[in-house]
Amino acid sequence: MFDAVIFTNKYFEIFDEADQYYIRVFSKGYDIKDLASDLKQLPQMEVTEFLMLKSIFNNANGSIHKIGNKKPRLDFKVSTDHMSAYIKLNYTDDEFKGLDKKQVLTDIIAMIEEKGIISSINLKDIVENLVNNKDLLIAEGIKPVHGEDAIVAYYEIQEPQPKLYEDGQINHYELELINKVEKGDWVGQRIEPTPGICGKTVLGEVVTTQPGHQQPLIYDKTTIDEDLDDARGITTLRAKRKGAVTVENGIISVSNYLEIDGKVSFSTGNIDFDGFVDVKDTIEDNFSVIAEHDIQIMGALGLGAVEAIESKQGNIYIRGGISGKNKAKIVCDGDLFTKFASECDIECKGTVHIGYYAMNCNIRAKEVILESSKSRIIGGQITVDTKVIAAEIGSKNEIRTIINVNGYDRFEFKEKLKQIEEALSLYKDKATALKQKINIYRSKAIGDETYGEKLKELLEKDRQLNKNMSTLHENAKRINAMLKTRGEGEVRVTKKHHGNVHLKMKDEFTVLGASNLPISYYLLNNEIRKD
Repeated sequence: MFDAVIFTNKYFEIFDEADQYYIRVFSKGYDIKDLASDLKQLPQMEVTEFLMLKSIFNNANGSIHKIGNKKPRLDFKVSTDHMSAYIKLNYTDDEFKGLDKKQVLTDIIAMIEEKGIISSINLKDIVENLVNNKDLLIAEGIKPVHGEDAIVAYYEIQEPQPKLYEDGQINHYELELINKVEKGDWVGQRIEPTPGICGKTVLGEVVTTQPGHQQPLIYDKTTIDEDLDDARGITTLRAKRKGAVTVENGIISVSNYLEIDGKVSFSTGNIDFDGFVDVKDTIEDNFSVIAEHDIQIMGALGLGAVEAIESKQGNIYIRGGISGKNKAKIVCDGDLFTKFASECDIECKGTVHIGYYAMNCNIRAKEVILESSKSRIIGGQITVDTKVIAAEIGSKNEIRTIINVNGYDRFEFKEKLKQIEEALSLYKDKATALKQKINIYRSKAIGDETYGEKLKELLEKDRQLNKNMSTLHENAKRINAMLKTRGEGEVRVTKKHHGNVHLKMKDEFTVLGASNLPISYYLLNNEIRKD
């Protein structure tokens, strides 16, 4: 026993017996740090008794101890997840130089067959680039491919953005206010989640995968149809009728839409409609149009002495402008967009956007913005909550022009914004926790109706949460826009103003003289200031 001494020096010797290794330390003074370097001469040795080694070398009493096992010349191992297989050549440097590579290839192939390995990589390349005493990858499993999540897209509601075109003597004020669709038009879609592709380990074991997450389509089923194309994996939403696309509380729908292909006149009578109204020409004098939602009047010549134009819950766009002859009245819950306004009454809860001029008008709105660099306010009375912007106010012959700014409490609105941001932060935390729960129930709901019903409840909570967050975002957007106004109310003149402009801001009043410079008037600490 122990005749086969395979390594020796003046401190110890190592024996090889029955595929195991033993050590006898007979002299003290060896630095155990040198052991790794010395054992390079024994590439087949796998040390298993590391904890004993220090004690063995310290005692150096000549007794024999097992310290390891013998590795094969061609060592094989599989990763813990069974997705990779490796070989390692355990030769001395001299042995490796004389290695028969063809025989190594034959041995590797035999080992692959013996172990039942699949998906081996190019073994010839491995053998061509053989290295000693290093793990060499010989096989890789097929990784599972997780299913792709559903992707939902909806008709994009365009925010009203008027465009000014100044071409010589002809000025244009263009806007498309109503998002109109025909019956059968696309209003949304969902690319369906994919089931995923299972993988395989190098040992042929199936590696399961998760299907992609489904996303609900949120729409009004009375005005929109859903159609699944299995072959393409796409569910398409299409309008059931001609109408105007709207999104309210996160639900897309197609609202009632009335198109007047011409004028509102004796042939149509007055219009009172519970949806959107699109007049392709104009509205004749003494006629009225009242609608629940947006109204757009596309005639190039605009309006005259109409009875009334009113949108109860929406915006109004009058492409050609208003020459009201001291009779026309325009009322809307949202914003008004028009090329010009003359001798009319306007009352809007939102912003009044005017392209070129307002002359002898009585306007009441949150704010009034004249958008052309040549715009003018002449005569009349403008009453706003926050601000008025125009290039020029008043006239050379000093027609009295009245600007009233009711103002607002900046501190109060900052507090409101802070409360909204805090509420949004809480909602976001709830939404994150809810989504994690939804993902858990999605995986459990496959084939289990109990979890499926619970998942529906969670998805409804998620929809309601998103609806509330959307409302808060809109409120925050409005307040942020208001807070951009200087002070607690502002009148901004980008070119000049004339004399006899009566300016009232909250309880402060002044009559402005002429100024040929851009200037801003704003209210701060109950005092009208200018810049």
